Amino acid sequence: MKEIVLKLENVWYAYSDTQQALNGVSFHVTAGEWIGVSGSSKAGKSTLGRLCAGLLRPQQGAVSGSAAGQVAWVPQDPHDALLGGSVIDEVAFGPANQGLQGAPLQQRVSESLQAVGLPKRLWSQNSYRLSGGEKQRVAVAAALALHTRLVVLDEPGAMLDLAARTQLLSAVKRISCQQRVAILYITHNLEELVEADRLIFMSEGTISVDGKLPDILLQPDIQSVLDEDIPALALLAIELQQRQINVEPKALTAPALAAALGSCRP
Repeated sequence: MKEIVLKLENVWYAYSDTQQALNGVSFHVTAGEWIGVSGSSKAGKSTLGRLCAGLLRPQQGAVSGSAAGQVAWVPQDPHDALLGGSVIDEVAFGPANQGLQGAPLQQRVSESLQAVGLPKRLWSQNSYRLSGGEKQRVAVAAALALHTRLVVLDEPGAMLDLAARTQLLSAVKRISCQQRVAILYITHNLEELVEADRLIFMSEGTISVDGKLPDILLQPDIQSVLDEDIPALALLAIELQQRQINVEPKALTAPALAAALGSCRP
């Protein structure tokens, strides 16, 4: 059984008497798990992320686990996470403040930048001169360099074009698979979460769906729950199934769906 690194139990949070953000939310994160958090605007996604990262404290309920108090936060705008120095200096800043020096610090920086797939030719560049996608990967590398058990990314693809989002998602998948770092990836776009280990879908401050996306799509009336947020490829897989074409909703990427269609039998 995988280690639970963070656990929320009956967590409530309100910004004012009239703005209730979370209503008794409970869930857990295991080591190395990539969890996607989605939902409509003001569903409570970012509030949930900030509570996980320790930026907010629950007004009721508890946040516990080995990662509690040691969670790295990557904001939507990478400018908010960068200091304006070289890429190496950006990534070294956190662990250097933790007391790491010399060769161990250099190794930590190198490992973190390699993990996000940032080309070495950019490591000496000023971070502000990078593209949006490159800046976001530097921000993720800086979070990884802290050696936390959990990294929370708040709408990391919102300001990126398709190519940059694809690069970022590849980095997230690689980190989750290879590094035993848990990822909480917050986005309103379910297209970004088709390869996540697990999906949490929020509505009005509560968790309305929690599970693996392919399994979720098999649930009765799930389209009315997720509404227009269902990825187009997933809708296609469901439509094919309804027409008695045996394509599993697990084929949620274009290559996987194409391969399934090539081998399926009506």
